[in-house]
Amino acid sequence: MKERMKRTGACLLAAVMVSVMVPDGWFFVRAEERADIGTESLEDFGTEPPEAWGVTPSPNQYRYQKEELAAFCHFGPNTYNEVEWGEHYGDSAPGEIFGLRDDFKADQMIRTLKNAGFKKLIITAKHHDGFCLWNSKWTDYNVAKAGYQDGEGDVLADISAACTKYDMDMGLYLSPWDIHEPSYGYYDAEGNSLCGSNGQPLNNKTWAEVEELDVLNYNDYYNNQLEEILSSEKYGNDGHFVEVWMDGAKGSGANAQNYEFQRWFETIQKYEGREAGFDDDCLLFGAEAYTTVRWIGNELGLANEETWSKSQVDYDENTIESNKSGTNGTTIGIPEGNKWT
Repeated sequence: MKERMKRTGACLLAAVMVSVMVPDGWFFVRAEERADIGTESLEDFGTEPPEAWGVTPSPNQYRYQKEELAAFCHFGPNTYNEVEWGEHYGDSAPGEIFGLRDDFKADQMIRTLKNAGFKKLIITAKHHDGFCLWNSKWTDYNVAKAGYQDGEGDVLADISAACTKYDMDMGLYLSPWDIHEPSYGYYDAEGNSLCGSNGQPLNNKTWAEVEELDVLNYNDYYNNQLEEILSSEKYGNDGHFVEVWMDGAKGSGANAQNYEFQRWFETIQKYEGREAGFDDDCLLFGAEAYTTVRWIGNELGLANEETWSKSQVDYDENTIESNKSGTNGTTIGIPEGNKWT
């Protein structure tokens, strides 16, 4: 291929004719033929690539930007109830809030996205309402209990199979905030909350005491669901996800739950990162200091005229600063930030 490109370059230059309009008519200049054209490279002239200015994108971040188009599919109970967060489902059964029964056209959906030029699909496997688009063994708040395909169907598996067929990369959205799950928050054996409305321990207890008295561990629940999805060959494009969205949203009364982000990140990379044999770690959204994907501007689709792909992170404090001071509250980024995001 390289030799063919060299020969093609030589032929093209040899055949170039330049026409210039002069007072007395047209004047034609034929380019000089060079048999060796295309054999030189930057290295031949001693020209080195420029030094990188600070941090640079990782392989997955570079691919992310080159691919340009990713589809984000929000699908779940809210699709059928015209609400955004599903905070008012109460004790409604899955079949009462999730209307899908048969004939989910996953193949048509992914084929259409592929034909439109999309390179990746991010799917909300679990949004804030806690309903699972796969048949999670850790909860009965899922598509099986809702009656999809008589309790045998699995929407996440259907979408994954279609993504594998059309080689569409996949991203997984799994909300940490879970309105429905009983283990979310801190409760003693009698069901009494161990934290107040401000999200802080009651009765001057320390966080260590609260966690010791907590009957159900939500961090275990969330990690178990990560393991359940990411370790399975039936989920993802050929069993692989290139991106995981955590989402930092918390609604009323949801602050009384501390997330073990570091533990979750280790689980993700165990199955989807370098540890699993891939050339880069899985991209993370809403992951505090470990974030590798964030909004360009904001969730409304607005961006500042000036934007930078860097942020300032502090791993010791697990914080990220991306300079949210642009027009309409858009994120600008930080030119001299210490991490590419």
